[in-house]
Amino acid sequence: MLSTLPGHTAQQLKQTAGKTLSGCLVTVRSRGVWAAGIIQRKTGSRTVNSGNLGGFNPIETHLFGFAPAKRFVFNSNDLKKRVLAFPMRFRWLKIGDEPTQRMECSMSRLLMGLLACAVMMPLCEAAESDSVALKYRSYRTWSLKLPSEKWFPVKEGIRIPHAGGDLFAFEFSGASLKVDSNGDGNLDRTIKALVDPKTMVSTTRVILTGKDSSGKTFRYAARLRNDADGWEWAPGGAMVGSIPTTAGPVPVKLIDQNGNGKFNDIGLDAMIVGNTDHAMMLSSTIFVDDKLQQIRFEDDGQSFQLSPYQGDTSQIDMSTSFNSKAVLLSSVILSSDRQHSFDIGAIEGPVQVPAGKYNVVSGVVGLGQHRVKIKAGKMKPLTLKADRSRSFDWGGPVSSEFQFARVGNQVQFSPDAIWYFGKAGEQYTGWHPIGKSPEFKVVDAETQVVLEVAILPGSC
Repeated sequence: MLSTLPGHTAQQLKQTAGKTLSGCLVTVRSRGVWAAGIIQRKTGSRTVNSGNLGGFNPIETHLFGFAPAKRFVFNSNDLKKRVLAFPMRFRWLKIGDEPTQRMECSMSRLLMGLLACAVMMPLCEAAESDSVALKYRSYRTWSLKLPSEKWFPVKEGIRIPHAGGDLFAFEFSGASLKVDSNGDGNLDRTIKALVDPKTMVSTTRVILTGKDSSGKTFRYAARLRNDADGWEWAPGGAMVGSIPTTAGPVPVKLIDQNGNGKFNDIGLDAMIVGNTDHAMMLSSTIFVDDKLQQIRFEDDGQSFQLSPYQGDTSQIDMSTSFNSKAVLLSSVILSSDRQHSFDIGAIEGPVQVPAGKYNVVSGVVGLGQHRVKIKAGKMKPLTLKADRSRSFDWGGPVSSEFQFARVGNQVQFSPDAIWYFGKAGEQYTGWHPIGKSPEFKVVDAETQVVLEVAILPGSC
């Protein structure tokens, strides 16, 4: 059973046409024009005018385009062009090789008529993409790692647009707070925060409810904390769904990282694809089911559409050449136009992404229970050219920069005033390297004698 032959070149069709393509539907695109047709077997004479696959005589392609019926020309310049799948907005038919040549002619005429109907009848249109439904979920315990997490000052309340305005008002009294949880202007709930006895930071969470501009009821979870900067809040929920794939459903989460109450701000919000807690920036493309897919988010944030990505692509490998004793758990990159983001650190080998310039937004390396974060630091943008593959060399050896102060006959420095940079200029934060990586030596300027060696407590 054969239908279209996506990914084949005209040269490959030429090699196999005489054996397998007789009586089969083929779709092609040349110079921006789509066409479809039936391969018919010819006997004896040379093919006349056009339709021969690079001069291959026994086969002639009769093609019915969206313009009046015509023959399609495969010439020597076309041999390396790809034969693409029929456009998704049209249904295409599958037919089998006919057992005898005398049946091919009548079958071809019948299918040519059916092709005409498929082109002209709007009832034959198929969906261009798959739809993924989303629903809101709040998290009592927050474990999601956002690439660009922000905490917002509460002040008079949390500003999330709703039918009653844009403010859910708060009033504070020590470790307790009163909340207008439904946005009607009345402080209807009193919440008591938990105080960490070690850090003395107060934390709690709240669920806000309201109606959006269309009248639909929504819920919105917020995490709250009270530290040296006062009361702050951050999102505490996500829109969740699953993407159907050949290997089973793949979970997806959308997080309102910029705190405006919406979940579809590409390049600003965050998303998680797969069974991980590490998020990337919200992207208009994702790599799932071994395919690069385009995403179109609905305005109401309740669903998104997936379709094959049609632009130029490149490949990037950030895991193979990462030099470290620790494990690269996450590496989030974002295109310069903020349209494409991928977390490719934990993926072995090259990953297909849209071609363009990218910056590293965040990353995480781990050793045992210890974690170290990665920032762009001094890194330069990564240029990924179309149809090329690039292996990114980064990680160790690590260098450090630090500040110190002289206090009498002592030299003092703090772990908070030390900055670590990798081979490509990436910066590592929250890190106290194990052992002698690095050593801080106090040396007598005249004799060059080492007076003291300092090693910070290790993490990884």
